[in-house]
Amino acid sequence: MKDYDSRRLFCYKRLNEIGFEVVKPKRAFYIMPGISNFKISSDDFSKRIIEEKEVAIVPGSIFGSFSDNKLRISYATSMKNLEIAMDRIEDLTKSF
Repeated sequence: MKDYDSRRLFCYKRLNEIGFEVVKPKRAFYIMPGISNFKISSDDFSKRIIEEKEVAIVPGSIFGSFSDNKLRISYATSMKNLEIAMDRIEDLTKSF
């Protein structure tokens, strides 16, 4: 449980630093940052991040129209993988 909490807080902090609109999850294994600051759809972001940076992120649009401008990112992986993923996410956002 402590590992999940540290990963949850790490993702929340990094996504905020990168410029996402983020609500800190309470008890989940995923976080759903908003992407309206980046002027790209969740579908396009998800497609680009997998193709260009090899990071799998689910577009919020598959959860309904209320999540069109969100991404779903799981933190049910190692901290090392999360650090790599966040660096790659940040790198992609610099191209917008």
